[in-house]
Amino acid sequence: GGLIRHLTVDRCAAGPDNTFGAGEFRLPEPPDTVPADPSTFEPLDVPTRVLDTRPKSAVGPRSLRGPLSPGDVIDLDLDGVVADDATAVAINVTVTESDRPSYLQVLPTLEAGVGAFSNVNIDGPGQTRSNFAIVPLSTDDSITIYLTGGGHLLVDLMGTFRRADGAVRAGRFVP
Repeated sequence: GGLIRHLTVDRCAAGPDNTFGAGEFRLPEPPDTVPADPSTFEPLDVPTRVLDTRPKSAVGPRSLRGPLSPGDVIDLDLDGVVADDATAVAINVTVTESDRPSYLQVLPTLEAGVGAFSNVNIDGPGQTRSNFAIVPLSTDDSITIYLTGGGHLLVDLMGTFRRADGAVRAGRFVP
């Protein structure tokens, strides 16, 4: 349900109506194939917080502030945060103030299956859990975060993978 709501565009006044219902469902373009070019890892000197949905310490787009509801799917735009030739990001993702047992998934925007795996598993309400993940970037330098339960999200950027010319021996990313 969350992915359907995420891909629905309102066609009239805000919210469901008798003319357009809940809106127009728009499927994205099919994803490009994963590039076979090698990439090298470039760690940041200090991790950078790119998202915190908690109101008292909010970081990131205003539209992503506040707790997520169960089944929410959000896109986190990293354009301007990562280099133009970045292919993937190394992040630490945290779920806090969870409202139920659930899981969180981070994937390249519209280029992987929602629900196919989990990056963070939550055993019960009130927990805070985090995990390190390497996530390929979509063609528009964004990642998608899917949370099956409710709670707040924190995303810290640890480094990026950037395209490299020729063979790479260290810090390789193999999609």
